[in-house]
Amino acid sequence: MSQWRPSAPPPPGGWQPPEAPSTTPSRPAPTGPTYPTEPGPRSDQQAPAPRPSPPALDGPEAMQSILQRARDRSRFVAPDVDDPPPPRRFPLRAVLTLFVVVSLVAVGLGVATVSWRRSGGVDPRTIVQPSDGQSQAAKRTPQQAVRTYLEALASGDIATALATGKIGGDERSSRLLLAPGVQARVRQAAPITDIQVLTQDPNVTQVEVSYRLGDTPVRTMIPVELGDTGGYQLTRTTVTVLIELGHAEALPLLVAGVEVPKFQPLEVVPGIYELSTGLPLVEYPAENTIEITSLGYGDQTPFAATPRLSAQGRQAFLAAVRASLAECVAERAIAPEGCPQGRRPAKAIVPGSVRWTLLGNPLATAEPKLSTDDLTVASLPLDLSFTLAFQYADGSSPGTETVSVSTRATANMLSSSDDAVGVVWNR
Repeated sequence: MSQWRPSAPPPPGGWQPPEAPSTTPSRPAPTGPTYPTEPGPRSDQQAPAPRPSPPALDGPEAMQSILQRARDRSRFVAPDVDDPPPPRRFPLRAVLTLFVVVSLVAVGLGVATVSWRRSGGVDPRTIVQPSDGQSQAAKRTPQQAVRTYLEALASGDIATALATGKIGGDERSSRLLLAPGVQARVRQAAPITDIQVLTQDPNVTQVEVSYRLGDTPVRTMIPVELGDTGGYQLTRTTVTVLIELGHAEALPLLVAGVEVPKFQPLEVVPGIYELSTGLPLVEYPAENTIEITSLGYGDQTPFAATPRLSAQGRQAFLAAVRASLAECVAERAIAPEGCPQGRRPAKAIVPGSVRWTLLGNPLATAEPKLSTDDLTVASLPLDLSFTLAFQYADGSSPGTETVSVSTRATANMLSSSDDAVGVVWNR
């Protein structure tokens, strides 16, 4: 076995063996980088026990141990790093549990409150007592609902009649004709009598009835339905009508004596509704009268209305035409202004020498009518014949000649007086 030799030269004076370790242990100073020393024990803590001293070695083994420990001390050992704590999850289960618990508590408190209030009894002052009509409506059979409706109409009690079901139409419909005063006039013009309910089955949706509307016998089916009160009611209590009135925007429209808006749906009940203008010279003929015999009409039923000249209007218009012609014949002009006749002379004439004469009686068979373009204007086409005599300024005379004219007389008929009718001639 060979002897160990240090690689470094021996110190002066030769190699010396290491001194024996002292009784007090000491930590050799590190040969590498310095590290922070561990804090000493606090005064209230027990000092750690001293580390045992390494065994003393002699010879090459001692040097080898010293070098080995020096190398071990020069190595850097990374400190232990704790793993980061895992991220905290949202406590969804706890929140849901809390919500459920709070909801159950709230529901329980609500039920307990309601039960407590009910247990105290009901204040009789808060009870709304139903009227006799409401209590009867809750028990109505189909037959009772229909009979109540018709008998209410017959007696003029429009409010009770309308309460037996739903009013037809929509927000555009006018209900002016459902007013008690209007219905009183309607019943006077056409009373409802001889009411009979023909259907006996209490579970039907249509009830057959018969009655008389004025002089007209009526037999019809009235639809019914089960209402919210548990009793039966009419599916609808009115009929929606629309009066079609063309080219008469300026002409008033009165139904059963009350002026109604034109071109707007109207709600009515069975009855006879006379149309009028409220003017003496223009009227709606009897054919325009609206007769609603039952509730068996469509959602909106149109009725055409065409006004005409009244007898007074016809006479007033013809009188105005006759007076206008007389004035025109009396004119001494060759082409009188505002008149149907006229002639263009070949040369100058003597002023005041013109004589007009109307031939025949053109108005004997005349039939004036309202214009189709404007139903407020009376119109009369005429073929007129005149004789004309005049004298030229040079003293000559063409003699008497005949002048034929096709013309049309018109006049606005919205006036309330015969004398206010003014004729316009259209050549």
